[in-house]
Amino acid sequence: MLFKLKLSGEADLADLEYIMHALNLNSSQFLYMCIAAGCDFLPNITGIGIQRASKVVTRKDFLNELGSHQYAPSDYCKGFKQACAVFKHQVIYDLDKKSVRPLTAWESGEDEAQFSMACGEYPLLKN
Repeated sequence: MLFKLKLSGEADLADLEYIMHALNLNSSQFLYMCIAAGCDFLPNITGIGIQRASKVVTRKDFLNELGSHQYAPSDYCKGFKQACAVFKHQVIYDLDKKSVRPLTAWESGEDEAQFSMACGEYPLLKN
């Protein structure tokens, strides 16, 4: 669940599980939808809003489809992957361990070289 606290002391509540279920999206597809619809880390593609993005990200080859869109920048696919990395692997401070770590661990096959460039410096990767 997500909470948005207002200055008045009131709060808005959004049940993320309910929203993803209503959109028939898994958590990765939800992230992709949000990025494709527009975020601060990637230029928006004209004509791709939240409704169209929610449909596109359910397709198998959605990233190539977005990247080949007539209004997509030439490096859109690379920027999309970097935006995903920022949301998934940004550096956070772990209060329990008193050190920094990525929000989620890198999976095998992901480009960890983009980590410090897109997500923040993570000293433990340097060995």
